[in-house]
Amino acid sequence: MRRDYLFWLTATTSDMLSRAVWSLALPFVIFALTSSTATAGLVQSLGQIAYLCVMLLGGALVDRISRRTGMVVRGLTGMVLWIGFGVLVWTHLLNLWILIAIFLTAQLLDGLFGMADNAALRSIVHDDEQFVQVTGINQGREAAVRIGGGPIGGLLYALGAAVPFLVSGALLGLVIASAKAIRADLRPPVVAENRPEQRRGIVRSVARSVAQGISFMWSQRIMRTLAITSLFINAAFSIVISTAMLGLLGAGYTALQLAYLETVYGVVMMLTAFVAARLVSRLPTGRLLIGAQLFMMVVAVGAAFWHSYAMLFLWLSLYGLVTPLFATSLSGYTFAGSSRTRV
Repeated sequence: MRRDYLFWLTATTSDMLSRAVWSLALPFVIFALTSSTATAGLVQSLGQIAYLCVMLLGGALVDRISRRTGMVVRGLTGMVLWIGFGVLVWTHLLNLWILIAIFLTAQLLDGLFGMADNAALRSIVHDDEQFVQVTGINQGREAAVRIGGGPIGGLLYALGAAVPFLVSGALLGLVIASAKAIRADLRPPVVAENRPEQRRGIVRSVARSVAQGISFMWSQRIMRTLAITSLFINAAFSIVISTAMLGLLGAGYTALQLAYLETVYGVVMMLTAFVAARLVSRLPTGRLLIGAQLFMMVVAVGAAFWHSYAMLFLWLSLYGLVTPLFATSLSGYTFAGSSRTRV
C-alpha cells in the first residue's frame, strides 16, 4: 500500500503542479495577445464553465472504467495539448481562437478524467481511519504545491512565455508513468465483477448514474446543505480573488508578484494541515463544518470590499487557515461515517 500510495502521490502532485504552473501563466499570455484583462477573465470563466458542465459526467464515467486508464488518458491528452500550446507560443503562431480551443479542450478532458486519481486512492487505501488520515496528508501536499507552484510558474514565465506550458506538459508525462507503476487493481467494483450487462450501454448508464447521484444528494439534508453552501461560498471567493488578480495584472504586477499570494496561502494551508486530522477526530464534525463555512463566508465578503495587494495576503491567509479543516472534516463525515466522527 505504501509503495502504491507513493506512486499515487507522485502522480497527483505532478498533476497539481502542472495546473499551478499553466494557470499562473495563462492570463498573462491572454493579456499579451489582447491587452484586455476582461478578455482574460472571460476566457478563464469559459474554461471553468466547460469543466463544471462535464464534471458530473466525468464522475460517473470514472466509476465505469479503470482509474488507471482515466489517469493515463488525462495525462496523455494534457501533455499533448499543453506542449502543443507551448510550441505555438514559442513560434508566435498562437492567436486567441486557437488558445480558446486548446484551453476548452483541456478543461473538458480534465472534467471527464481528472477525478480518476482521487477515485483511485480508495482502491489503494481501504481502511476508513487511514483514509481520513491520508486526506489530511493530501491537504498538506496541496499546500506544498501552492507554496512552490506559484513561484515556479512565475520564474518559468520570466524565462519565456512558452516555458510554463512545456513544463506543464512534461509533468503530465510523469502522471502517466506513475499511474502505470501502481500495482493495485484500480478498476471500480462494477468493472472488477466483470458482468456483461453492466458493461453495455455505458452512455445510458452514465446518464442514469448522474441522475441518481443528484437525487441521492438532494434527498440527504446535510449533503444538500453542504453542497449548496460550498458552491456559493467557494464560487464567490474564487470570483472575488480572480477579479482582484486580473486587476493586479492590468496594473502591471508581474507573474512572480502574483505567485507570492499563492505562496502565502499555501504556507498557511500546510501549517493547518499538520493538525487537521487530529482536530477533526476530537471536535464535533457537524459544528466544525458549520463554523468553517461561516468563516469562509466572512472572508469572501471581506475580500469583496478590500482587495488591494496587501489585503489579499490577509484574506488568502485566513482562507488557507480553514480550508484543510473543512476538507478533512467533510471527508471524515462522508467516508468514515458517524461511527468515526461525532456530529
